[in-house]
Amino acid sequence: MKYTQITIFILVAMLASSLAACGVKSNDELGVNNKTIVNSEIELASYDKAQIVNEATVIMEGEVISKEVKEDFEKFPATDFTIKVTKVYKGEPGKEVIVRTQGGETEKMIYNPESDKVVTFKIGEKVVVFLTDEKGTRPDRDDFGYFVVGQYQGKFMEQNGKIKNEKYEFNSSAFESELKEMETGNEDLFNKLSESDKKLLQQDSPQEIIKIYYKAIMDRNYNLAKSCLFESTDSSDTIKFWDAHKSLKNLQIKIPDKLADGSEIAQSDKVVMFDVQYDVVMETNVYGEDTGHSLYFVGLKRNNSSERWKITVLGTAP
Repeated sequence: MKYTQITIFILVAMLASSLAACGVKSNDELGVNNKTIVNSEIELASYDKAQIVNEATVIMEGEVISKEVKEDFEKFPATDFTIKVTKVYKGEPGKEVIVRTQGGETEKMIYNPESDKVVTFKIGEKVVVFLTDEKGTRPDRDDFGYFVVGQYQGKFMEQNGKIKNEKYEFNSSAFESELKEMETGNEDLFNKLSESDKKLLQQDSPQEIIKIYYKAIMDRNYNLAKSCLFESTDSSDTIKFWDAHKSLKNLQIKIPDKLADGSEIAQSDKVVMFDVQYDVVMETNVYGEDTGHSLYFVGLKRNNSSERWKITVLGTAP
């Protein structure tokens, strides 16, 4: 029997905090006035448009009116920007929001994260932002309101009839309808399921949703499998993954001690993470079964306790 471990580095800090899916490698040196200077490289998870929409608890338009640099709970500088809300597309942000970003200068430290990946703002700037209030259990979570989903990927400007950033764009005139289509895509699929499949997905156990997902793949009930995900997908990579997992054994679901980068796991009634292990039967021949062993890191979330659990992150972990 052959065992192969697949390892792909995937960062899922978006589930614990939206330092939103980034890992940091830092370089420390002593600078002006004996301040520590930290220059960091950011490893950032890539989002598609539907993920940004569905991960956001607030989507809004606003004007940046002030900023304040503070120490976060790890003693690194963080800059909190206050944005006056001018239009709301999703959520209930109130009249102003406080958005935390990485980097800044305090009396002790200058922190310079990789500038082309970490989101930042300018006073007076008019922006459309996709925000998340998922901050895990970090001790400073009450000091600010939101992170930007996907860092720079969740900040947009309106230009020439487009709401755009360097990666994505929406048509200004069709922005609200496009958001609605992306938000309701998976629920439309859910409504087409059989009553028995709908009942399965209403369970309050995220572990059961993981089991249902894999069983649906083995049964080739792909509509049910898609409905287990936060946003549906028909990509060729997803279909290949499902085809390769038609037969699996020894499914084990465990709560991990730490994230792949060594940081603590922040579980809540809205966000949970699991290690999932199983054997995949690749083929059967005269010598028996040729089996591969897989270790996956799976994250699930829901926007509130009345909603059903959905898988947001499904990737292999080192």
